[in-house]
Amino acid sequence: MVRSEERMKGCLKFILVGLLLVGGAKPSAADFVRTVSLDFEREVIQKDKKEKLTGKIFYLSPLRTIVKIEGPIRQWIIYEKNEMTIYYPEDKAAFHMIFQYSVSLPFFLAFLRGLKEDFGLSEMGYSLLKYEKKNSRLISVWVPPKKAKNIFGEATLEYQEDKLVRQEIKDPQGNVSNISVYSNHVSFGTSSFPMEIRTTYASTSPGSTEVVKFKNAQFNADLPSEIVVFKIPPDVKVREVQW
Repeated sequence: MVRSEERMKGCLKFILVGLLLVGGAKPSAADFVRTVSLDFEREVIQKDKKEKLTGKIFYLSPLRTIVKIEGPIRQWIIYEKNEMTIYYPEDKAAFHMIFQYSVSLPFFLAFLRGLKEDFGLSEMGYSLLKYEKKNSRLISVWVPPKKAKNIFGEATLEYQEDKLVRQEIKDPQGNVSNISVYSNHVSFGTSSFPMEIRTTYASTSPGSTEVVKFKNAQFNADLPSEIVVFKIPPDVKVREVQW
């Protein structure tokens, strides 16, 4: 139990820091997207240290996401509205948390927000400050709502051929917190989704780079039955964690 609890805390730290840096967006999709499934590979590079995570993501509209992490440690993460459960099959341990806001996997939020015309910023309370066109790119600058200005700074979006290709987030003091570059887009309906996201985090010490690659994206396909009816086994005790 001690080992699984340490793993849970590390996983939770990664999720919450990531949510802060993407702006706490809600994991909601457009009405025409019922399900999404895709494989992912996430690599974090920090100085001479590398960490890799692989798995599958299953999204069931509107607010349920199931993540099956296959390596290096097998685990399941279930997001449903403002609740999250982390399950470690090998340890037969599970942890359940309730938050004040909706949560989901940070880099999947960045993928899913491709369904939003403004990347979901207006839904989060941001207001458009200005926009301009430079060469072939449309650049817009957004300011956070007053109640969040002590947490977030300006957000800048860059579009090229109607695809988001770059995002810059600043902290309240005007310093760049992170820069994300989006590439290898795929289309579904009128929306484009980045199949590769490279994010540089300047706010962490030392700085780090996260590279996420998606593949085998499927939209509105029937999900495996084990996913649709997935539940923690009854012989596993679920521990409630206060956060």
